[in-house]
Amino acid sequence: MAGFMNATCWWGVVVGGIAIASGCNSAPAIPEQPEPPVSVVAVDVSDLPIHGVSNDGSFTVAFATAPFPVPLNEPFSIEVVVCRGEGFEALATDVTLRADAGMPQHRHGMNVVPEVTSLGPGRFRVDGMVFHMPGDWELYFDITDGPSTERTQFEVVLE
Repeated sequence: MAGFMNATCWWGVVVGGIAIASGCNSAPAIPEQPEPPVSVVAVDVSDLPIHGVSNDGSFTVAFATAPFPVPLNEPFSIEVVVCRGEGFEALATDVTLRADAGMPQHRHGMNVVPEVTSLGPGRFRVDGMVFHMPGDWELYFDITDGPSTERTQFEVVLE
């Protein structure tokens, strides 16, 4: 005859007319349950093939141009995603973006000023980009977060 008292470890057995009892002060052993996985929702940038980290490492930028490749002396647009840190786990909220481009070897930039439109936290569209001559260009994204601005730049060779 076996019995349990409350939810503790007390138990007793009668063997051959002799009662044997045992007890413990701790709770009964419960099989260890695995920790639930931590849910990290990464930002999907699969449609933005070009990635880079800002100069001080506070932001990661992904972008794609439309059309691709960049045309010579014709307007093009850029879809940009800005995330905090190195990686794509959290969109950068409360930041602004400025886009520009230049040809360092020629010491000049574009002949136009592009327009940046916020599409929501960390998402932007840049319209009115024009690379007016072939050669080595640098595309600049300046990300401003409060009083700080960091730049991410990308080399673009236009033939």
